[in-house]
Amino acid sequence: MFNKRIKSIKPQFLLLLFIIMLVIYGLGSSFLYRTFGLTGYIIGRLFFALACYFWFIHFHKGNRLLTEAHPFFQAPAFSLIFLLIFVVLYMVHLFDVPGNITALLKQDISSILCNTFIALTAGIFEETIFRGIGADTFCAWYKETNHPLCHSAIWTSLIFGLSHLSNMNGTDSSQVWIQVFYACMLGMALYAWRILTNGMILPIMLHFLIDLQPNLLTEDVAAGSFCIYVVIFLPLGLLSFALIYQLEKNLK
Repeated sequence: MFNKRIKSIKPQFLLLLFIIMLVIYGLGSSFLYRTFGLTGYIIGRLFFALACYFWFIHFHKGNRLLTEAHPFFQAPAFSLIFLLIFVVLYMVHLFDVPGNITALLKQDISSILCNTFIALTAGIFEETIFRGIGADTFCAWYKETNHPLCHSAIWTSLIFGLSHLSNMNGTDSSQVWIQVFYACMLGMALYAWRILTNGMILPIMLHFLIDLQPNLLTEDVAAGSFCIYVVIFLPLGLLSFALIYQLEKNLK
């Protein structure tokens, strides 16, 4: 099921690298902002994100996680349902990607570039680190078990959600915990896209479009009650995990 690179990886090495990259990204972002201001912060983070992505592609010898070229067709009906729900219900209606792009294009060129590069950096780095290096790490760790993809999906999504605790500084803690929850569920969905497409490009683009908002630097991390977010995002997480489980079962 996994490509030869996954089978030969020492997960302890990748786990250490995973932690180091997260620390550098977090501490480096603070340093860049304090030292060079917003422009240096944006450019420095983007270059680091690109460096991590191209290193991953080189180390991984591509971006395929599985030997199968098109895992989508291992469960085509289920995959199509997931695709329609995610795109129509979440990307178009909930995240309002078309509306956000329209609103962003009405701003001045400086704001457009600033929000675009910040969203692009988040998409490249977070997908590389969580759905790329993280996926490799936990798939290699659990490769002798019956459900390595499911284990990997749970761990990478959980860590992805908890990484948003970094927003706790100066922000209402209840909002941050809401963000942790829906980031976990969204991480599970992005992992499902990683498996479905057997690549990194589409998850990066989806992540980028979700973050591409006209008020990216100023809006609250979450708004509303926790119960509302549970109702909205828990079904997405459960559907994504069920799809990953079914794909893994069919791939075997």
